[in-house]
Amino acid sequence: MTKSLLRALLAGGTALTLLAATSSASYADERGRSTAGDETAMKIRPGDVVAAAVGELGLTSFRDVFSGLRVEAGNRVTVYVTDTGRGTNLASSARGRISRAIGDQVEVQVKAGKYTRAQLEAARSTLWSSSGPKEFHSIEVTHTGSGLVVSVDDPQGSAKRYQQNQPKLAGAVAATDVTFVAGQRAKPASREDDSAPYKGGIPIEGYWDSDWRCTSAFGIRQNNKTYLVTAEHCFDVGDWVYDRNDDYLGSVSFENNYRDAAAIDTSAGSGVWIDDTQTRVYQGYAWSWNGQYVCQSGFTSDKRCTIEVTADNIEWDYDDGKGARRGVAGRIGAGVRAVCGGDSGGPLWAYNSSGVFQSRGIVSGGYTVLSESNPRCYENILWTETPGVLSDLGATLITN
Repeated sequence: MTKSLLRALLAGGTALTLLAATSSASYADERGRSTAGDETAMKIRPGDVVAAAVGELGLTSFRDVFSGLRVEAGNRVTVYVTDTGRGTNLASSARGRISRAIGDQVEVQVKAGKYTRAQLEAARSTLWSSSGPKEFHSIEVTHTGSGLVVSVDDPQGSAKRYQQNQPKLAGAVAATDVTFVAGQRAKPASREDDSAPYKGGIPIEGYWDSDWRCTSAFGIRQNNKTYLVTAEHCFDVGDWVYDRNDDYLGSVSFENNYRDAAAIDTSAGSGVWIDDTQTRVYQGYAWSWNGQYVCQSGFTSDKRCTIEVTADNIEWDYDDGKGARRGVAGRIGAGVRAVCGGDSGGPLWAYNSSGVFQSRGIVSGGYTVLSESNPRCYENILWTETPGVLSDLGATLITN
């Protein structure tokens, strides 16, 4: 039984009134057919392969010295560490994990970072707890290891209050290594009739919605059951979820606020819509690093590519009482739409150098409104990362 029929039976004329109350016409401009870039240009470069190997080791064996990294133009990777000697060992160990044919194409430069990524993450936790209600929008861990960057409405006022309070930051991070910048609070960025097993990239809605609310990202498997993942801020546990054709998919079984992830109990597969007409199959997943490029295919935006990772370790607060979310920020360019309302929960993806299609994350939100006439679209996109989501949910990505 479809949602519209069930609602009519349960609520009579009221349900029919609600069905007509919201029209999809308001989304017409947001769902323009133009796309930014093409996914064929998103194949991961040799530098991305080296960066992935360096990053994996940096997060594990070299966690005590690893500050961050950036993929530069011209097949160069810059690695920041608190001990350059061990940083050289990190680079060498990473090269040993990849083919020489790829590694020889990439120059790896090791530079000194003031703090490790772990130190700054610990300091960030202290900083969140020290802020007044609604004051901090987001806190970025710089990839150079130089400190923390805090987005606020009033940088001068926040800096003054911070200097007066002088909170003792964890990780031995100096209070003077916190920078305040002007920014906007992130806003949740909230294909038509898919069939089981359901794919990422489809528009989904709640019981009383008259049109799509969010988008799905990918399918996971946990304890021999499959689930379709979307953004946590879109639904609550127990909510019934439907596709845009009003077909019932299932209910939300569990969520994770920090990763902004919700699992819908339904038949889910490895497929994903990358635009309104094309699908791909997930073959793996990976972290995203500064300087890399990804695509997102939330339903409102259809497909947006050449999104450059600008902050690969950032937390943000929607001021919804659920605490900070953690993930990545990116943008296509100044004044260019990267994400819109209704894209929330949608898929982030990229190809590696071998053409393997990788899941990169879940669209969470955006900031920097493009125009007053279109306040639901943003220049900057925020997403949570697939490896972190899978780890925290205790699940595996459904692949081919």
